[in-house]
This record gives sequence, structure tokens and C-alpha cells, in this order.
Amino acid sequence: MFLFISGCIPKTNPPTQGNTPVFVDHFENKTNNENKYTSPFYGETIDSIRNISFVNGKVGKGVHLDALNSYICYSTQYLNPTEGTIKFYFKPNSDYQLTYYDSTTMNNRFEAFLLDTVGWLEAFSGGFSNVMLFGVDQNTQEKIINMIFGTWSGYSWSYAIAESITLPTDQFTEIAVIWNKTEGKIKLYLNGIKVAENDYNTDLNNGELFFIGQNPFGQKYYGMAYWPYGPHAMMGTYDELEIYDVDIYKLPG
Repeated sequence: MFLFISGCIPKTNPPTQGNTPVFVDHFENKTNNENKYTSPFYGETIDSIRNISFVNGKVGKGVHLDALNSYICYSTQYLNPTEGTIKFYFKPNSDYQLTYYDSTTMNNRFEAFLLDTVGWLEAFSGGFSNVMLFGVDQNTQEKIINMIFGTWSGYSWSYAIAESITLPTDQFTEIAVIWNKTEGKIKLYLNGIKVAENDYNTDLNNGELFFIGQNPFGQKYYGMAYWPYGPHAMMGTYDELEIYDVDIYKLPG
């Protein structure tokens, strides 16, 4: 079943104590990655960062994605394929709804990537994405914003969907995506509260790349980077990226 929130982001609940991240990036005027990365699946080599700046963050400095084609690239080698957590803080730009509801800017694809491995390209098994969807109720014309964490099995996606959320623009929201094979679930948490879950459908790939922002590939096989809709990074400020090899919110025992 899906668990939904509506209207506002809940207050923070602490995770299970004693967990230590296997990878962190604090964004203190630098990123914790290599200069370049090569994707075995997409066959391209890219710079590890594009169009970012360092600004005030949740703790000290954070990193800002300045444009729709901004990204920060990392290896997935830190991911435990069968259980883990990616956690970070995010604060969107104050005008983010104007940007992401503009049909010209978004090329009529009203979706923005917080985390990504595959974009809209042919996907490798164990890929994942954490996206914002900007929709409109066809009856009331009310704006509806959903957040999704999805994993690709090689045959199908499993989506944990939090419906009708609003991200505050004056404070950071803690976002955590979780996969847990033993429990049989993928989950999405906002400020320590589980807001969505769905069935576990695949082990995550730890031989590829993932991004804050959107996977920029496509040039080699499709003749176009960010194929086919163009770049759709979720612009705003990110901070305190942490990767755990466990589900930090699972019950002890």
C-alpha cells in the first residue's frame, strides 16, 4: 500500500541509533567525488559536476544546482544492493513552482530529478530515481505535486509515491530513500516520517553512476544529452548527502 501526506512536511523523527554512513558529502566548498566518471552502460565519460555553486546550507555550506542541466555525479560502488539508505537535505528555489509548471521551460514534461541513475534513457537493471512530479487536477485545476522513489528491475518499475506534498522554500526538508530486500519494501521518508512505500522489485546496481540532478547521458546512442526531453534537474540547495548500507529506519531486532 501507499502512505500519503498532504499539504505540509511532517516534523523530524530520529532514525535508529548506531548507524554510520559508508559515504558522506558535506559540500563544504567542494564535492566528495572524482574529477571525471565513465558509465559502462551508457559508454560516456563526463565531468563529475556541472553548473553548481556553494551557498549556505543546512550545516555550514551546501551545494546549489544552478540550472536545469546541473548535476553532481557519484559512483554507485557505495550502495549495498539489497539494503540501504540515501539521505540528504533539500531546499527548493523560492520560485520553483513557476519554473516547473512552465510548459516551454519543461518541454511539456513536468518532472524534475532530485536523484537519478537513468533519466528517460534505456535503463539498466537496478537503476533508481527520486523525482518530483508537477501535475494539475483536471477537475479543479488545482496544482498537485507528488514525490516518487522508483526502482527498475529490468522489466518494470516499482514506485513509492507521496501525493500532494509541498516543499517549504524557507527551510530544508530531509529526504531519505530506502530499499530493504528482507522487508520486501522500497520506502520514501520526509523529515523522518515514512510517506510512501511499495514492493521491493530489484537489487540496486552498484557498478554504475548516480546523480544529484539528472543523468546527462544520451549523446552517444541517441545523439542528444538528456534525451529526449532535455535537462530536468530539480534546482535548489542540497546538503549533507549520506549513504548507509542499512535501512536506517528499520525496527531493531
